[in-house]
Amino acid sequence: MIIKSFKIFESHDEIRSICDEYKIVSYVINSDGSIDVDGNVCLDTRGLEKIPLRFRSVNGNFTCWENILEDLDGSPEFVGGYFSCEYNRLSTLVGGPRSVGGFFQCSNNNICSFKGAPETIGNGRFRCHGNPVDEVFSLFYAYGIDSSYNCVEWINEYDVIQDDKIIW
Repeated sequence: MIIKSFKIFESHDEIRSICDEYKIVSYVINSDGSIDVDGNVCLDTRGLEKIPLRFRSVNGNFTCWENILEDLDGSPEFVGGYFSCEYNRLSTLVGGPRSVGGFFQCSNNNICSFKGAPETIGNGRFRCHGNPVDEVFSLFYAYGIDSSYNCVEWINEYDVIQDDKIIW
């Protein structure tokens, strides 16, 4: 696996070059150097340590699974479709999208809290199995409570995970 690390690019030429490399088309470069994409972004299985650009919105799906990401810095604030960051080295969701139109998939990382989880998920499906935080999330299944995103909101609201420990 090739490991790639990037800085956040400032020049429009550098941004265009990275978009070409990752086959990102139909995009607009904003004045702050972030980009808006009219379509999908697929950064899967590329050995990435960092998301190579600063995305503001992606109206399709955004996937960055099976890399070696330790954070979600650079992720779009808004994703119109689904967002998938499974199989990385994430310990937090901070830096990820604030709003996702489809499902949100963060399975098989090392996530210990729901801090930084999206404020809204369009279809309400939040998938986090294979993470330490799934122990709390799965309690809702055990009691027959709908596994919708409401569970994440309740866990955050009542602050039941503190310093990576469940507070009963």
